[in-house]
Amino acid sequence: LTTLVNDLYDVSRLSYDALELQCEHVALGAVISSALKSVAPMIKARAQHLSVDVKPAWLNADPVRLSQVLANILKNAAKYTQKGGSISLFAKCQNQKCIIKIKDNGTGITAEMLERIFDPFIQSDITRSKMCGGLGVGLTIARNVIELHGGALSVVSPGASLGSEFTVSLPCLLIERKAIDSAEDDIFIPRISDDAPSHQQILIINENSPITDSLAMLMLVMGYHVQTVCNENDAIQAIYDNEIHIVFFDNRRSGGIDRDMAYRIRDEFSSRSLWMIALTNSNHRLESILGHGDSKGVFDAYLPGSATQAELLRVLRQF
Repeated sequence: LTTLVNDLYDVSRLSYDALELQCEHVALGAVISSALKSVAPMIKARAQHLSVDVKPAWLNADPVRLSQVLANILKNAAKYTQKGGSISLFAKCQNQKCIIKIKDNGTGITAEMLERIFDPFIQSDITRSKMCGGLGVGLTIARNVIELHGGALSVVSPGASLGSEFTVSLPCLLIERKAIDSAEDDIFIPRISDDAPSHQQILIINENSPITDSLAMLMLVMGYHVQTVCNENDAIQAIYDNEIHIVFFDNRRSGGIDRDMAYRIRDEFSSRSLWMIALTNSNHRLESILGHGDSKGVFDAYLPGSATQAELLRVLRQF
């Protein structure tokens, strides 16, 4: 009831241009994390698969309102996607715009309803209405909030039963690379998948943190405890301080595999059972390299940079 009253209140304020934003400089990852946290129980209860790929960025935005918008879209995706279905969230900056895409393989939207989906008190059909049980104003509020931020909200769907994709476009802030990288340090990603043992800890080594952030967020969503470091000394200290089980060497940007560093870490912790994986730009199929390890004995597995979430999970399950 509280949610319905709040929605009606927001619609009323939007009608009179009275909805005010409390904007501040905020990390995109923090906003998305808040949205994921609110929708995680629903996705987990429906045994749905969530994939997340978020590149670091800063926005001038109302973090509470923006998080509510993304949570609303994610909750709709969960409601209208069958149990065991798939939901993906992708975000990056492009041409000074932050593009956020939320896609599902659920019930989809007919061409007729696409024209009215953002109108107030609209629900796409009887089935969706029964599933939702709301007023049909969430997307109206979402679109208006995004427009107040100077952005746009759109949706596409091939048709009924073919899923849908919502796209949020927002202005990006131009901030120094160092500030952008550090913005992701304290991101919380809720555990949604039960596929990963909760005790397993992963260390990711990569000097290029924008890439590592995305990989770390994906592993966090999959249920692993993850730390990221940018150099060998920090990696060694992290392994000393924690019960690290798996070490990822993320070499996708540099292109070359730092075997010398891997050897030194292997020697330093020869008494520990570390599983070491090299993530490369190789275009080889996963099956051609998985399980063979390194001929020199330092890596337990290689994984191509193009590997999917399912392939990544398949490698991790071998530990």
